[in-house]
Amino acid sequence: MSKLRLRNRLQEIQVPCMVVGGDMDTTVGVDQILAEYLALPQNTRSLHMFHGIGHSPNVDVPGEMAALLDRFIR
Repeated sequence: MSKLRLRNRLQEIQVPCMVVGGDMDTTVGVDQILAEYLALPQNTRSLHMFHGIGHSPNVDVPGEMAALLDRFIR
């Protein structure tokens, strides 16, 4: 995964796309999460940062993550 360089292709995504991260992520880092978000087309992107959460919001706050995904899909 670390060798993939796909950021320059993110602008090709033409469906709604949500970037989710934790502001305590030391695996990827907030700067990289934001860079991926900003590389998406402005009209299709959304961002959610969990506060006080690290790299795995799906593990750390599964209920909140599920609710977020449910709202996004609806």
